[in-house]
Amino acid sequence: MSAASMDLDALIEDDYENDHDDEDDGMAVRDQATISKENATSITSPSSDMLKKSSLRARWLVLSLACVVMTGSYYAYDIPSALHQQLQDYMPQSPHFETQFNLLYTVYSIPNVILPLFGGNIVDRCGAPACLALFAFFTVLGSSFLSVGVAAKSWYIMYIGRFVFGLGGESLCVAQSTILSEWFEGKEVAFAMGVGLAVSRSGSILNNVWSPKIANDARIEAAFWLGASLTGISLFLAGMIIVIDRRAVKKIRK
Repeated sequence: MSAASMDLDALIEDDYENDHDDEDDGMAVRDQATISKENATSITSPSSDMLKKSSLRARWLVLSLACVVMTGSYYAYDIPSALHQQLQDYMPQSPHFETQFNLLYTVYSIPNVILPLFGGNIVDRCGAPACLALFAFFTVLGSSFLSVGVAAKSWYIMYIGRFVFGLGGESLCVAQSTILSEWFEGKEVAFAMGVGLAVSRSGSILNNVWSPKIANDARIEAAFWLGASLTGISLFLAGMIIVIDRRAVKKIRK
């Protein structure tokens, strides 16, 4: 407010020195007041909050948590492909096994033909952290249904699990990308996105190593339940991101 007052005084002095009439003075003052109000509004706008988040050290913690959230999702997604042979030996013998197996990925893809578009709209309306937790919840629920289906040797329950998993799987990526764009700016955005993608994909690598070993050394159900457990951890970490984000916003607005 003091800066705005100084600008107004300088403007008025310039007007008097240039012998402007009173009407011009009034218009200049009103214009200056309007600009001052716009500047005050921009300071408290959401975009300003986003820019200031990038100056907090907590952004690196948010990046780490967001990466692990996606790691659990990628791990659970790729379990069927890593256990293709084990599933063929475990499930009831059928000449249509390949068709039944491929349907696990088909039913996952069905909701994701359209959902990412709606997922982006939901993220814009409700906020990325809350949506990250919501989509993570769908992956937990879907992975749990899939594990129950494997234990019951029921393809139909497994299909339900994969469909529910698909409700959150791809939209989870949308929410993660939005969070990183809010917490990072400039050159750091590309770096954060790259780290997020690299670390997230490590879930697929770990799955290809761990799942066959667990299925062969223990039981195939254990391999699927491990994936469900990891998505549960992802949900917990998504909740932590919500807490960190809310505290950051409160700190900025003080």
